[in-house]
Amino acid sequence: LQPLAEGGASCASEAKTSAPGADAEALLSWQGFQRLMLHLGTASSEEEADALFRAAGGAREHGLPWGLALQWLWRNGAGTGWQRSVDLQVRAVVFDLGGVWCSEGSKSIWSKVLPSVPLDRRAEVDRLRKEAWKEARVRPDFPMEQMWRPMLEKAGLNPEEWESYNRSMRASYELYPEVLKLVDELRKNHYIVGVISNHVGDWFWSIFEQNNLSRYFPEPDLVICSSDVCYYKPQQEIFDLFLSRSGLSRDRALRPEECVFIDDTAANVAAAEALGWKGVEFKYASKTGERMDSVEDLVKRLRRKGVLLPETRGAWQEVQATTASCEGLSDTSLRGSTCS
Repeated sequence: LQPLAEGGASCASEAKTSAPGADAEALLSWQGFQRLMLHLGTASSEEEADALFRAAGGAREHGLPWGLALQWLWRNGAGTGWQRSVDLQVRAVVFDLGGVWCSEGSKSIWSKVLPSVPLDRRAEVDRLRKEAWKEARVRPDFPMEQMWRPMLEKAGLNPEEWESYNRSMRASYELYPEVLKLVDELRKNHYIVGVISNHVGDWFWSIFEQNNLSRYFPEPDLVICSSDVCYYKPQQEIFDLFLSRSGLSRDRALRPEECVFIDDTAANVAAAEALGWKGVEFKYASKTGERMDSVEDLVKRLRRKGVLLPETRGAWQEVQATTASCEGLSDTSLRGSTCS
């Protein structure tokens, strides 16, 4: 860090000694950086934030955008106290599927089936559906006919049409382009991306093939469908399997603390965290299609876990805009300032 620190020292020095009439941009840069670092829990003190500013400032002067400069520092462990609150070495971001970057499929298919079922049979049809799902999600050879026939018979529908219903299920999934764009940004910024999903292989791989999703998740070993591996979340084995597979195409396997797991189910997030992963609960849309969390929410939650993207620059600018609204700032007054 020494060359970078030296490169940024003049900028930091100018900011710290700013008085009325001095370079306002340098003052706001230092103040914005300090606020951002303290807000994220990255720096434990103003002195540590100042040291990080000098290093990041040097990286910035060498042509790196602020977001990439911060990411470089984050990954290389600059500073002394960062590990106390934020892991510096996040290397992988792992996604659930349903509710996170793709719909759960049930919105269209079950809304078509259940209304045609007599009221006194609906509970039994739903029970059959849940039982079939529990078995299908952990069996790679589960016959889809076995999924549909009992339900259709109980519902009073033609069981011979099960293939038609299954095709409708495959076609009922909708992607969330906003979230997939974030996946793409993570990948382009050298994060490993993967999937751990509780799903039926017939439907899961149909989603991937129909939408060419390998362009977002290019490592097939890191795309795990529960029915293929006979384990499901929140079981420890499926998380351990992801880690072991991550070592097949690189010099070593990922460690739990290097991974962030995103899921729309709190129990699955808690299971990952209990194993040493970092967990983020996120639900883009409900089963009925209602919008829940925004991608901006997800970016903020990832940032708190140590995942930085060039878009962090937007947060940086927001901090600077906030600090710019404070009047009469000096080096003394901005320390501990409470303006908002």
